[in-house]
Amino acid sequence: MNDFPIGFEQIHPESSINFQLNRLYHFSGDPVLLRQLRKAAPNVRDFVSLVAELVPLAEQAEADGEFLRAAMCYRGAAFVTSASDPHRYDWWKRFRELSNAWYGIGPEARGTVPFGTIDLPVLRFAPEGRSRGTVVLMNGFDGYLEEFTRPMLVLRDAGFEVIAFDGPGQGEVLETTRSPMIPEWERPTAAVLDHFALDDVTVIGCSLGGGLAVRAAAFEPRIARVICFDVLPDLFGSLARIAPAPVRELLRRMVPLGIGRRAVNAVMNRIAARDPLIGWGVQQGKLVMGADDPFDFIRATLRFRTARYSHRLTQDVLLMAGATDHYVPIEHLHDQMATLTGVRSLTARVFTQAESAGNHCQLGNLGLALRTMLDWLEQFVPEVREVNVET
Repeated sequence: MNDFPIGFEQIHPESSINFQLNRLYHFSGDPVLLRQLRKAAPNVRDFVSLVAELVPLAEQAEADGEFLRAAMCYRGAAFVTSASDPHRYDWWKRFRELSNAWYGIGPEARGTVPFGTIDLPVLRFAPEGRSRGTVVLMNGFDGYLEEFTRPMLVLRDAGFEVIAFDGPGQGEVLETTRSPMIPEWERPTAAVLDHFALDDVTVIGCSLGGGLAVRAAAFEPRIARVICFDVLPDLFGSLARIAPAPVRELLRRMVPLGIGRRAVNAVMNRIAARDPLIGWGVQQGKLVMGADDPFDFIRATLRFRTARYSHRLTQDVLLMAGATDHYVPIEHLHDQMATLTGVRSLTARVFTQAESAGNHCQLGNLGLALRTMLDWLEQFVPEVREVNVET
């Protein structure tokens, strides 16, 4: 269960589709799924045809009792489906149910934490015997709790209590309540820490969670250690980076000033119509941020910049970055390092293509990423157990 495949696969020629197909494979570790994705790939032209290929695979896998394979295919279909399509919710729910069934996750591991008018879903895994401490896992821009079950179980088997939650704008909260994301991530984090009476915790922020973890640690003293998996100090900057150069300049000149709504919307809608990654990003972004149009979504991302409060961190910090990350440029690692002026200790690890780990969140070698986290934690928790996280 703890073994992860090594190697970022070339499944599809379009980079964003290829990344998502690798995501399904690497978080499942299922070689049969990889073969099926390769066979389906020639029929995938865009996200619509991707759904048309994934749903039959999911249904067949479910009929065959291959619940994790089915779960990941349903997850992939829900991921790229419009929020206005009722199938999205159904596929997401099936993903959650089948993933929990495959891992044997019962009601004892699931719970909720009250937060204002909503409840935050929580997964909690306790190690056998004495706990080496608590790790709180923070989701990102587009993840679901159950997607991280295998990494959570690796951390549990290393002796840690592991708690993961979806906050506003994330996962189950987004699917069921449409509550938008908030930049003040110390608030849902504090609700989780209060609920479980936690102190002296390690937080791991995945993807955008790497930026949210910095925000939480800046204002929540019960966080003692921070792992950014990966760094994401500037959501606006990462978003602008994937746009063509003239559009990037338009966004940088107009959006921070609150001007050019009509021009920005026209350009973004035109690009979204022909680029699957940007099209999905705009769709998902409006949903996550509770925005009515591309302009408001992009402007909302300006609130997710860690430079304004990074100096407040006093914790031990591990920054992880992919040298060839197509979402977060490697320069953002250096930007994040430069602003962490008050931390107790700062460690940075750059992962490369030669390690099959240069992609966003080390997709291609998740085992190496987890081993890096555990090795770093040994400085603070020497009794970390040996667990197998790589093939």
